Amino acid sequence: LERYSDPHERALALDRLRAAMAGIDATDAGVAAFVRRFTLAANVVLDAETPKFTSGSTSQYVGRSLFCNAHLPGVDGDLMAESLVHEAIHSLLYMHEVREAWIDEDVITRDSVVESPWSGATLLIRPFLQACFVWFGLAHFWSRAQGGSAFRPERVEARLEVARRGFLDGPLEARISRYAPYIAAPVLELVHTMQAQVRSQELSPI
Repeated sequence: LERYSDPHERALALDRLRAAMAGIDATDAGVAAFVRRFTLAANVVLDAETPKFTSGSTSQYVGRSLFCNAHLPGVDGDLMAESLVHEAIHSLLYMHEVREAWIDEDVITRDSVVESPWSGATLLIRPFLQACFVWFGLAHFWSRAQGGSAFRPERVEARLEVARRGFLDGPLEARISRYAPYIAAPVLELVHTMQAQVRSQELSPI
């Protein structure tokens, strides 16, 4: 990863970041406050190794979100807004895991993996559990955006469908049943609650 050397590209990336935050503000004040609280630093950077936009964060630097290649054609406020919400949720989850362990790492090793019903990717248990919370948060966000004017209606519906998809593809608990004895009971309970809420279309913060 590197800094932008082209001032026009950097300005474009920053403008898209600002526009995305403005869209979140216009959609839901609570979500906007959450994103600001858990995004201490939003960095726009270049990633020459990929020709696409990506975002990311790590537990080593809680609150720092990276937005890579935000200047590229096709990157819009909808995608940037989802990425801001996505990484803010991760920051909260990283903080919670420091206070209360989610898994027994003496038992659940790096060989313990599960398939994501959202992406089809093979994930380790901790990232899978985080993904459940992230996609629930995104489903909540896009459901709040329905009927609003901050984002294009067709994009709102498309992103909401993606966020809901994994919750509709069979019980999430079944995917991790073999590891359940080694996962914190409150985390498992919340995974069940989130899936039930999405299936009933009664989304609310948990």
